[in-house]
Amino acid sequence: MRTGMPVQVAIDSLGREYPGTIIYISPASDAKTQTFTVRLALTGDEPVIKSGMFAHASITGLLKQQTLFVAKTAILEKNAKQYVFTINDNNQVEQRLVTTGQRSDEAVEILTGLSDGERVAVSNIARLKPEMVVEVDGKGKQL
Repeated sequence: MRTGMPVQVAIDSLGREYPGTIIYISPASDAKTQTFTVRLALTGDEPVIKSGMFAHASITGLLKQQTLFVAKTAILEKNAKQYVFTINDNNQVEQRLVTTGQRSDEAVEILTGLSDGERVAVSNIARLKPEMVVEVDGKGKQL
């Protein structure tokens, strides 16, 4: 979701749908409910819509097939570019330039620069240097 995105708002008591747009998305989730506050603005001026009416909003999102994500902690940002550290079969580190896409609180979409199945360092990335040999735990995570 992003501001400016179109939405369809159904008002139950009127039995109709109205077009609108997202005008605000809270930057933080509610700690108890894990939900975000989203504010919508309806397009046009409808005098039949009154304060307190109950509505449902429908947001159409794009679901991508075969999307590659890494942990947010795996991304190193340097000079406005994003990098990840991959770990080869010899446990040697390689710094790789990547292009990122969508982000969540925990993960980042990788558009280019990384292939499915490659091992990526997710911790201590500030200490890593290309060609460094690292220890990897049994789950494939860098120690």
